[in-house]
Amino acid sequence: MKSIITVFIFSFLSFAGIEVYAQSALFTTSYFMDDFSGTLSNWTDEFGGNWSIQNHELHGYYTLDNGSTLHHQADLVLNDQYQPSGNWQASIDFINVPDDQYPNYHQAYANFSLWVSSTQKVDIGVGGGHDGFGGIQDSINFNVQQWNGSWSQSSVSTNKVKFHWNPDQWHTAYLEKRGITYSVFVDGACIAHYIDTYLNGQGKIGLHSYGTKRYDNFTINLMDCSAPFNESFSGSFPSWTDEYGENWSVLNNELHGFYSLDSGGIYDSQADLILNNPYQPSGNWQASVDFINVPDDQYPNYHQAYANFSLWVSSSQKVDIGVGGGHDGFGGIQDSIKFNVQQWNGSWGQSSVSTNKVKFNWNPDQWHTAHLEKRGVIYSVFVDDACIAHYIDNFCNGQGKSGLHCYGTKEYYNFTLKACDYLIPTNVNETISPKNALFEVYPNPASNNIIVNSLTISVPYNMEIMNLQGQRLYTKTVEKSKTVVDLADFPSGIYIIRLITENRIEQQKFIKL
Repeated sequence: MKSIITVFIFSFLSFAGIEVYAQSALFTTSYFMDDFSGTLSNWTDEFGGNWSIQNHELHGYYTLDNGSTLHHQADLVLNDQYQPSGNWQASIDFINVPDDQYPNYHQAYANFSLWVSSTQKVDIGVGGGHDGFGGIQDSINFNVQQWNGSWSQSSVSTNKVKFHWNPDQWHTAYLEKRGITYSVFVDGACIAHYIDTYLNGQGKIGLHSYGTKRYDNFTINLMDCSAPFNESFSGSFPSWTDEYGENWSVLNNELHGFYSLDSGGIYDSQADLILNNPYQPSGNWQASVDFINVPDDQYPNYHQAYANFSLWVSSSQKVDIGVGGGHDGFGGIQDSIKFNVQQWNGSWGQSSVSTNKVKFNWNPDQWHTAHLEKRGVIYSVFVDDACIAHYIDNFCNGQGKSGLHCYGTKEYYNFTLKACDYLIPTNVNETISPKNALFEVYPNPASNNIIVNSLTISVPYNMEIMNLQGQRLYTKTVEKSKTVVDLADFPSGIYIIRLITENRIEQQKFIKL
């Protein structure tokens, strides 16, 4: 990438008014795991005895009747020999618990700490809490604070993000480090990002507590993708197929894609450069390309700063996923960036999925990097390592060859494709089957059908199955404790199953392969 900028954005989006959440990027090079079944020998308990293990669960305690500087620093820091280097993902399960001293004060929060010293650290937390916490919540709190002797003057962000969750159930929080960018996920949904210009991506990883919190299963995975395909565009296109004839060229080691604006016919719209079969990835992958603002070849006043990826099944079935933005006379720092997905079945006009302006400070006249990460049927879009949005592909169902698309001139640089050994169904037992669940779903993941066993939930009850977009796909009144659900009509993906009784609602996730 030729230059980089610093951003701070949130990656919750609404597609046509429907909430969309995505699976967390689990890079599964296992590094460290602690189920808190023994002592805290792998950790350093900063400031003395504020943490303990009870019933295989970690309890962190900060006394509310004090408030001194040292008592605020209830940090559990992973010992040096277990500290990861490079990029990593840390995860922790958390649940709502009352404070040890004040039972009416509740907390359902996961707090990670990045620890340099007692006067320089960052606390990254997600969750929420108040007295008498109960029931399903429709938002979740995200908070980052920088410590330099006090929290009060250094809070970076406190935001409520739309997120349906039950604080009385176990949830999993993930913190993913990519350079100086930290991405926060809950139950696989990307909540927010923090760009660390305070510690510059440094600091030991640990857990933080303000008020009692109960944690379970701490895990660190190293983030890595392997077997990269790199294209510097320094020669011809032996690795690619230029669909519909010579719409692409290499000039000065940069890729130029051209679609004539004075036409508009079906075939001219399809300016696709598709990676040849020997290089096509299978499973889950990450594609990236650098892009910059350039004028159109025919109409210099028309500018484009856009990266467009294509998922090509056939000339009548493809998806275009783009990020950037452009207009005549483009110039200077922009405060937002466009995200756009279009499905092609003979025309674009009737099949646009989403066009959104996401808050993002960037300069279109500088080079930026767009990443498209495939996770099953979920595609996540990043710009300069900040997550912009997610697209759930129910049109091609996660199929299609990888390529680049052009509408108007675009200039690209350095295409890279990596096969990533992460994602579905990694960590299914951790993220899908909550601790102390009142019902169970198995097998999970499932190919043909699932069995729902109500355990301690009395029959009869109502059952609902929804997709991650909140659409109700299946309803049934269940009269027995164990029932079988046929998944033949369900596309591959992640689903939410909900059991509803007169006085409570319980839900879990399962995966259809």
